[in-house]
Amino acid sequence: MARPAHQPPAPPDPRRPRPEPGMVQPRHELPDAFEQNPLSEVADRVSLRAADGLDDAARVREALRIVISDGTSINDAARRCHVTPSSLAQWRRNYLRLISEDQSIAARPLLENGDIPRNADLITIPAAAREQFAENWERLLRITRATPSTFHQDPVRLFLENSWMTSWLFAEGRLDRAVLAGAAVALAVMVLTATFLIAGRFYRRDDKPVAAPLNYDEAIRAAAGIALQFFAAPDVEQKSRFVRLNDDIRPGFETYFKNHPASAITFTDARLTNAIPGDNLILLEFECPSLHRTHQCIVIQRDGHQLLDWETSSWFQEANLEDLRRTLSRSPVRIAVRVVEDPYYNFGFQPQSYTCFRLSYPGLPINLYGYARKDSSDAATLLGLLRPITSSERPVTAILSVQYPPGKNPENNQVEILSILNEDWVAK
Repeated sequence: MARPAHQPPAPPDPRRPRPEPGMVQPRHELPDAFEQNPLSEVADRVSLRAADGLDDAARVREALRIVISDGTSINDAARRCHVTPSSLAQWRRNYLRLISEDQSIAARPLLENGDIPRNADLITIPAAAREQFAENWERLLRITRATPSTFHQDPVRLFLENSWMTSWLFAEGRLDRAVLAGAAVALAVMVLTATFLIAGRFYRRDDKPVAAPLNYDEAIRAAAGIALQFFAAPDVEQKSRFVRLNDDIRPGFETYFKNHPASAITFTDARLTNAIPGDNLILLEFECPSLHRTHQCIVIQRDGHQLLDWETSSWFQEANLEDLRRTLSRSPVRIAVRVVEDPYYNFGFQPQSYTCFRLSYPGLPINLYGYARKDSSDAATLLGLLRPITSSERPVTAILSVQYPPGKNPENNQVEILSILNEDWVAK
């Protein structure tokens, strides 16, 4: 009887136990590199196994054999055998020097007159030298008189030259300074960037303290109060309490009140008409009806105290400038003036040798021409302050030391600038 073409499968044997799913355990680790691609790992596994248990000298020998016999790079061979690329590179140089002396092995000498020829092949080892490596190595040890301590591998250098974190800084064991400098610059940039990012992370706009608004009105009122008390003081002693005096200013203060009675400038009807606040100083202008004139002065603040600066006040400078022009002083005189550049040259002051500046004081009809020597530091300073701002926009205020030039009958409106004592209007 014929068997049917499609026979159903036989029923399972009830006497045979069925496998339980729980008995099949999954693998806990992934296949390693050797299992995935064993051929690419054979050389490394064999070299690492061969290097186990060897001393430093034997590991250097094994690494050098790999470099010479297989043409492996120094870095790879050093990493396989746990030696430093620098020591391996040194022994390769010694080996090349040895075989270069054997004309029967090398195609051409690698050393000539103690120098390596430019066309010498320092990488490819002749076939005969590769075959005779063991004999050549023994000869090399005898020639160099190497001892076990010669092959000592420093653990620190071993880590630095072979670790993936730091090996890129070395080229066959030699520190690449260009790469190191670039890495240092990159690290500095990263640190600075991280610093700014961290600072910005914790920054909150509302955390920034709100700066207190400058109350110029209060400061101006306080400064005007000092000036008004000075005006109303009946004598020199009382007036000096409100004036800032030092060794340079005191003689001028005392001389002025010898020639001008204090009662002549004692009044109580002054009225503030203008105020210009600055850094630690306020320029004030008063209308004085009883004297039929205006008066300008500066009140400065030092160490929490406000005092009137006498040297820059209009009363003192009016008398000071008049006395300078009257006496034609050949000795240095301190004057507080406003300065603008001017093209006026006359008599002994010529543009080839001097730079001209027009000197004045606000509200006083007294004009002087001051001349600083060409290319001097004083001329450069004044020009630097004036330019490129025009004189009509911003004149410079300064305290200068001036005198009339030597010679008979000098012009009373032309003085020589000896030095700049201060360039911000208030005497030090």
